[in-house]
Amino acid sequence: MFVKPYRAAYLQLALDEVLVIEQYLELQRAGFGVVFRAELKDRLALLTKYDVMPVIAGSRNIRQMPLTRFPYSIFYQLTDDLLLVLAVGRTTQKPPYWKDG
Repeated sequence: MFVKPYRAAYLQLALDEVLVIEQYLELQRAGFGVVFRAELKDRLALLTKYDVMPVIAGSRNIRQMPLTRFPYSIFYQLTDDLLLVLAVGRTTQKPPYWKDG
């Protein structure tokens, strides 16, 4: 079965989050920021090839892909050919700018 690949793009706010997380992890342990970025890149590569995650219940077509080595998830939406990263955040907390409803 052929699966159409998606292009990946980030909201600027999501890119800012990635940089903050990367810097924080690097301060916690040398090299962890690089490991985090590599895992993020691997997970996005998987998502751009295969739409593997279901829509989060009650959301506006938002999907979540957890990272395996870190307590963070990629929150994203899909269109016909675009995977848009909305946020990268802790799995236990909603970013403060997300509003219910």
